[in-house]
Amino acid sequence: MTPIFNSIPAGEKGFVSTVKLRDDSFGSLGIFPTREEAENTAASNALKFLQEASLYNLDDVDREVGFDEEVLMSRIQELLASHSNGVWGYSLSTDYHRTFGERVPSHWISICEKYPNIVKLERVAGRVILYEQKTPIRTSAVNKVVLCNESGAFKVIPEAELPVEDQTLSVYVSQVDSPADFHVQDEAGYVEEIEDTLTELCKSNAKRRVILQPFEGQFCAALYYTNNTWCRAKILSVCDNEDAVKVIYIDYGNTEVIPLECIWELPGDLCSYPAQAIPCCLYGVAPTQAISDEWDEQSGSEFLTMTDGLRMEMKVVHVSGGRCEVELVSSKSGQSLADVLAEQGFVLLWKSPLPDSQAKITTDLLVLPESDYWDVYVLYVFSASEIAVRLLGLEYSEKYDQLLEDMDAFYSNNPQLPTITTPQNGLVYAALMDDNSWVRGQAHGCDDSNNTVRLLFIDGGEMDDIPIRNLRRLELQFCRLPYQAINCKLVGLEGAEGNLTLVEKLIDLALGKALVAEVMNRNASDDISIILYDTSSSEDVNINEHLMAALTDDITPTSSQVWLMSRRLLFLFA
Repeated sequence: MTPIFNSIPAGEKGFVSTVKLRDDSFGSLGIFPTREEAENTAASNALKFLQEASLYNLDDVDREVGFDEEVLMSRIQELLASHSNGVWGYSLSTDYHRTFGERVPSHWISICEKYPNIVKLERVAGRVILYEQKTPIRTSAVNKVVLCNESGAFKVIPEAELPVEDQTLSVYVSQVDSPADFHVQDEAGYVEEIEDTLTELCKSNAKRRVILQPFEGQFCAALYYTNNTWCRAKILSVCDNEDAVKVIYIDYGNTEVIPLECIWELPGDLCSYPAQAIPCCLYGVAPTQAISDEWDEQSGSEFLTMTDGLRMEMKVVHVSGGRCEVELVSSKSGQSLADVLAEQGFVLLWKSPLPDSQAKITTDLLVLPESDYWDVYVLYVFSASEIAVRLLGLEYSEKYDQLLEDMDAFYSNNPQLPTITTPQNGLVYAALMDDNSWVRGQAHGCDDSNNTVRLLFIDGGEMDDIPIRNLRRLELQFCRLPYQAINCKLVGLEGAEGNLTLVEKLIDLALGKALVAEVMNRNASDDISIILYDTSSSEDVNINEHLMAALTDDITPTSSQVWLMSRRLLFLFA
């Protein structure tokens, strides 16, 4: 093992150093007069760790014992269950050793990626955080490739054919989870033809072939109890006792658990029809709690009641992510379904504004953790004492990542959307960045001479000028997530805001990194004061202390700086 040292000056006080041995880093745990002393101390700390590790037979770091993946994942799940804020990848080996007395295999990341229902991996600034997966992974209603068996040969079942934007067609609603998640059948489709053929075949036992060993993803004929008809279905899972399966009826969109005797092999000639259930969401509506994406069950049940068995005229507004955003109007009454649901209080109605305007949506404030220790990602450095951070963790990162993914998909797939020509100050827009990503930005003035607008990036903290032509209206579904950037002040750095040396050092130590923030003050004026720690090595590094050490000796310490140093001394000699 060849040690790799990383030593940096700590102002006029001396140097701090870390040494990396394979995947582990060890710090000097203090400031030393010379670079050599800092590196020697870091090396001494590393040696102590290795000597301790040898007591547990961990000195052969390249040796990996045989392991069972299911046992490994069960143990990792056990570790994660007691860490609601996740576990950093670099500490997984230590925790695993301490708990189970074995080394985790070197390729544990690739193994974890195979079990998304057990663990969620988040990559931040080149490092990995593991979280217990508490949200079930949803299976898509219609896959691009579904397999059908006919005499041992597999055929491809086409996915549902989606209509194009501005197309109008007559449909029947076949399944509803919520106004944002339902399926329709085209009146001109092949549902009746498919069901008539299946029903005729399944009447004769001689023509039916039992599925003896069902498996996930298998395509089959399945009995639909609601109307006692046979339909095409896909097996989503096999129940533990192997006497029943969970299926999705791909021509309807709903799922059921049915006994094995109610599924049969599907004739190959019925594999040529594409899935008939078209996935949709209702355009122009939002949950009654506009800041939430959660729909109550009653909104879905009323939706189904109002459309059950009725012919509806459907206009496609947008197509994105394999789903159609549509308007539905009753062929009988001519009433808009969205309007009726809104009148009865089951949805909030939201209509697109004119191209140059923007809906004034009030977003809820970000709910901050009650704990005094936050996992944060440093977004922006305003000065030597002020920064912007974003909270990490499943409650925050997963929703934010999904927002960015959904915005990229929506705006990339809808290039025909009108541009904004006269941005209004204070309103939030969708903005196209140089890397072709889409973000949320609040307008703060325009420069007519070069056709740019100054934006405050509400999820990033910084301000910048971008071309006005890069703005689009921010759709309702992208307004609900609270703004992610949190402005914080660093304890002990008051009065040093303009110190360029400290700004450069703060950028080097914190910008673009995943750190831990200890919250020291939350007052009524919404000021949040923190101490930043870098926990990526074996010893936590107090970034506030490093910045204070870099201050010139002729600067009189503030009361906060004196308090912070006293607190550190009490901790060291306690």
